[in-house]
Amino acid sequence: MPTNPIQASNDTPAIRVQDLVARYDDRTILDHVSFDVPRGERFVIVGGSGCGKTTLLRHIIGLLQASSGRVMIDGEDISGAGEDALRRVQRKFGVLFQAGALFGSLTLGQNIALPLEEYTDLPPATIDLLVRMKLSMVKLAGFQDFMISELSGGMKKRAALARAMALDPGILFFDEPSAGLDPITSVELDELILQINQSLGTTIVVVTHELASIFTIAQRVIMLDGKAKGIIAQGDPHDLRDNSPDPRVRAFFNRKPIEDKHPGNKK
Repeated sequence: MPTNPIQASNDTPAIRVQDLVARYDDRTILDHVSFDVPRGERFVIVGGSGCGKTTLLRHIIGLLQASSGRVMIDGEDISGAGEDALRRVQRKFGVLFQAGALFGSLTLGQNIALPLEEYTDLPPATIDLLVRMKLSMVKLAGFQDFMISELSGGMKKRAALARAMALDPGILFFDEPSAGLDPITSVELDELILQINQSLGTTIVVVTHELASIFTIAQRVIMLDGKAKGIIAQGDPHDLRDNSPDPRVRAFFNRKPIEDKHPGNKK
């Protein structure tokens, strides 16, 4: 098997964030944020620009260290973890970054093979077979010899997803997966994410502000707010759209400006 995961109880959340505080210099971005993501859930982090969505994601995957608080993946605390321990935990998840982060000097197949070559001792023939399997899963069968520059925007997103899935991770993270895609390609990517979750039981964590994707993918969302420096709502996005008592939340999910009821502003 490509991976060698540490066993964790089925009751252990795939992700647990406890009292996380994120700061850049003297500026606090997130202040005591806490939530769990159960195994197999499709979980979406939403909010307006600059609210801390990507900052939160980078803390969860270990690219940034919290000022205080804890992040746990499969019950393992990565807060302050050493490089070896962090790399071991990072093998449990895959990440699709907004820009794809594919290497333009390598073929598509070579890009997918990279994590397999780095983290496993599998022979080349087995790696080649796994590469072809992953490309087939994202509907890119037969494209392994193409250069990245020869792929369309949507194909690059699917290629990046294939690479994120190379080590059969239990968790997949997506940072603005629909960014730069046309509406039809965005729908196709959303459907692919749903298929992976439903067929493999993969825990899905998505950072996005695209309402169509949110309503398609999310079983549960948390909404961040820049002024609050944390979570102002969580739950089913359809319920939040229709029933949230917070005007900021209703405005976001209904794609409308916040109603200003001040008498002096009536026209």
